[in-house]
Amino acid sequence: MAIAPAFPFDEDLGLLFLALSTPHILYFFTWTCTGSFTRVAKTVGVEAFTLFYKLSVLIKFVQLGALIMWGMKNLPTFKLESLTPLQAVVGTIMFAAGQALNMGVYNALGKEGVYYGVRLGKPIAWYEGFPFTVVPHPQYVGCVLCIWGVVAVLLSQANVDAGLLTIATVWSGFYGITGLIEHYF
Repeated sequence: MAIAPAFPFDEDLGLLFLALSTPHILYFFTWTCTGSFTRVAKTVGVEAFTLFYKLSVLIKFVQLGALIMWGMKNLPTFKLESLTPLQAVVGTIMFAAGQALNMGVYNALGKEGVYYGVRLGKPIAWYEGFPFTVVPHPQYVGCVLCIWGVVAVLLSQANVDAGLLTIATVWSGFYGITGLIEHYF
């Protein structure tokens, strides 16, 4: 199956990118302006960690809703019979590997470690085992593997023309930038 790359951009994609960028804006603000975030939390009467966690979860639901709405409007109907065995295998392996990394991070660090507890006053022990022995920033790498695993399954010229590669590239870029910020700041 030969697929020509296409990277369209329109208002629908712009709104989707806004939704996809929102958690990364929160991560950036919390990571680089922890004192300000803590003061905002105190002003609204919530512990900083609790506020960050609840905002993060809420924003993930906003992202999911935005993706579903965009997909329902812009992607052709998915037909299981159009899925090649190679797409199914590659997509499943990538998604499973991504989830293994994500679950490994959550199991290693717990909720407080995953949701910036170390920056927000929670005592988090340094951890060097799996999945941190596999790749740097395993949670973000895991998310990117999941994104591209879904792309592998949905890959068709019609979906590429609709913006599938654009979305995956931009969304992966958000995770890459967030990882760099956490590493260097």
